[in-house]
Amino acid sequence: MKQTKFALLAAVTLAGATLINVAGVQAADTPTVTPGSGIEATANTEGKLEAKATTTAEFNVEAGKLTLDAAPDFKFGKDKSGQTALTLSDIVNGSLVQVSNTVDKEDTKDSHQNGSELSKEKGVLQVSDYRGAKSEWSLSANLGTFTNGDSKADGEITFTDAKLGLGTITTTNKVIWNSEVAPKNSPVEGAATSTAVLGQGASTLKLSNLENIKAGQYDAAITWTLSDGKAAVAVG
Repeated sequence: MKQTKFALLAAVTLAGATLINVAGVQAADTPTVTPGSGIEATANTEGKLEAKATTTAEFNVEAGKLTLDAAPDFKFGKDKSGQTALTLSDIVNGSLVQVSNTVDKEDTKDSHQNGSELSKEKGVLQVSDYRGAKSEWSLSANLGTFTNGDSKADGEITFTDAKLGLGTITTTNKVIWNSEVAPKNSPVEGAATSTAVLGQGASTLKLSNLENIKAGQYDAAITWTLSDGKAAVAVG
């Protein structure tokens, strides 16, 4: 019986020590505010007691980047199905239609192939701007000369969907898109991505300077330049 009483007393003593320890930790971690030391509630215009105070909510944000995420390749043919063979007569007598975004030329200068950070989605043009309010951008492009050995031709690429706001790509470097006309995934200027999907049938190619045209595969480089600041999209 004495052993039982001793064991019970020891257990109660241990539990009490634990509670005191926990209470001590909680007291040390809890800020202490003196009761009654705050703003006194006084009668408002309606005769009710009222106390008012102002505190602050805050967050910090870092500016993002302006990036050219994706730019397309273009494969042209007689019609957008790509099933009809393109002849010299077709080239001389009319515009060509975009067949796809898959080209045959393998060129390490192409940013899709040289390990750059440009997206592998070859049918997409995309610009992201997350630098913040009032930031603007312009995208310029120029189309190089189409070459097939010693045979050459110039061209102009025109886009069929006016809603995209894209200008014509010619042999002269000029602005074809900007932050004002490009469709965005957000209404917030400086915090949005603009995307144009340019797949089959999205553009046409008009050729010129065809004096020495001959059969074969013609390729031309398109150079895209994204710049800070808004410049007007060139017409024609």
